[in-house]
Amino acid sequence: MQFKSINTPLLLLASLLIWAAPVLATSPGVGAETRYITLNGQTLELVLVPSDPSRFAIEVNDPSARFYSAQLRNYPQSEGRVAYIGGQWQGLLIHEGELHLIENLDTAPPPSTAPQPVRPAMAVRALQQDMNLGQCGYKTPSDLQSPAPDQQSSFGITARSLMAQSLQIDYDSFCLEQIDGVCLVGELTLVFDDAFEDSFGAQYQAQAVAIAANVDLIYKQNFNIVFNRLRMAFGSGDVFTGGTNIDAVLDDMELKRVAGQTSAFDPNVFSILHFISGRTYFSEANRAVGLALGPTYGTNYASYPNPDIPLLCTGYAIGTSQIIGSGGNRAAFTSLVVAHEIGHNFGFLHDGDDPPASACSATDFIMGPELGSYTSTFSSCSAEVLAPNLNAIATIENCFDFPVDATITTDAGNPEETQKTGVLNTAYAISVQSRSDRSANLRVSGNINSSAATFLDASLDGTPCALGNSNTTYTCSINGATSHNLDLEIQAALSNLEIVHEVAVISADDFDVTDSNNILTETIAVVDGRSSGTGSRLSGGSGGACNWLGLNLIVLLIIRRFRCS
Repeated sequence: MQFKSINTPLLLLASLLIWAAPVLATSPGVGAETRYITLNGQTLELVLVPSDPSRFAIEVNDPSARFYSAQLRNYPQSEGRVAYIGGQWQGLLIHEGELHLIENLDTAPPPSTAPQPVRPAMAVRALQQDMNLGQCGYKTPSDLQSPAPDQQSSFGITARSLMAQSLQIDYDSFCLEQIDGVCLVGELTLVFDDAFEDSFGAQYQAQAVAIAANVDLIYKQNFNIVFNRLRMAFGSGDVFTGGTNIDAVLDDMELKRVAGQTSAFDPNVFSILHFISGRTYFSEANRAVGLALGPTYGTNYASYPNPDIPLLCTGYAIGTSQIIGSGGNRAAFTSLVVAHEIGHNFGFLHDGDDPPASACSATDFIMGPELGSYTSTFSSCSAEVLAPNLNAIATIENCFDFPVDATITTDAGNPEETQKTGVLNTAYAISVQSRSDRSANLRVSGNINSSAATFLDASLDGTPCALGNSNTTYTCSINGATSHNLDLEIQAALSNLEIVHEVAVISADDFDVTDSNNILTETIAVVDGRSSGTGSRLSGGSGGACNWLGLNLIVLLIIRRFRCS
């Protein structure tokens, strides 16, 4: 096995300076919130839109944790991911090509006479010490130890992933059509070990969601790609042997996935599989923080930028990263390593190091051995190989989904109040955006959370919906959804009425890329006398609140291993 070493420090210069914040006063799902930040000496408004953590395939066990998408007001190209975990704000913001670290937020702008806060130098020094990316190992064909995958039934592959239509795309033309800035959704399985849980304590699930959200942000901003987390498997990473030897860990990941031994937590072996560990890794050469498999490009890169075989959708798109950073920075810094390693699965080389990518700076981009203040972007060298790797996938829906955006909004005439035991009628609009070459299937559902009220009737475009749970729930299905009308008739009781409505995408290979408009919470007061009919009280993502193996796994005759150390 050959190794090339570059020992260079990673430095993230985070110039986002933000004040300490009080405890968040509002709950997720109540609409956009505004916080204030200072960026390069200028006070700006940061608009936060609540995000539902359940879209990360997990119910977070920390009820105080909150997650948001973020954007600077009047800067529509800016985008961020923000979390409030353990009483502290954290996250990443991309603005004008720079990646900024969010550490604190405030509810009001500071006085104009307030002194400018100074970012502690310790954070930069710790980052220099903790992150050192650059060593890549090359794995020759004779080193490949994985057996050939056998029968389809030996892998825990879902029925959905067996519905392939053999779709092959041209990335450049395919991604001209986007839904909310997304053209492709990569399937990603994230695995964590007990050491990860120990590192973050009671907040380990929330921090895992924050890491995943940051990786989404980076790929969306660069390539219009986000990820569908098929599974976030906590504790399952302990199945991978190798201890703290990162080479041995990746070897074991490869062997176990090919042998079908990851099926308990790996729902689609064609997906990207990434293991985030709380271990402190070392490699056969020195300390390492990440390692991944990536494709080769012929002898001496003769076929570059076309891979010999793309790793995506083969089962070999695997990698591992460890937690890095300190304090509230750990999720943000770890997400950079994860994004870097997944980049190798996509076929990206090391900028400024590997010969085809030597023209790109080693310090300014995510795939560089050094990460600097411009690490929000992938380089033109990475972009050059993205399309050839995606275009070479014969059946892309084996490991990618397609974006949709389903929305539920309330009719402006819905009553705000009703009489005790009175009957009221409410109406809603259901809509969905999907690619012109696809149609989406939806499920619309609702439930009465309080009082003894019941649904008398529910219909979608005049077709009756199913009532259940003693008529306190309704469910409707839509095939080939476009724009639709939902009508409800409700028997009020003696106490105020709260109804939660939700629209969900249920069609195979589709993924809703915007979760802020999927849930609508409606409160109707029950009073003596007549209803005022002045419109319902709403919270949630609508109502105008905000619009903003084996399975024929192939044996790779040539495979490349990338290490970050």
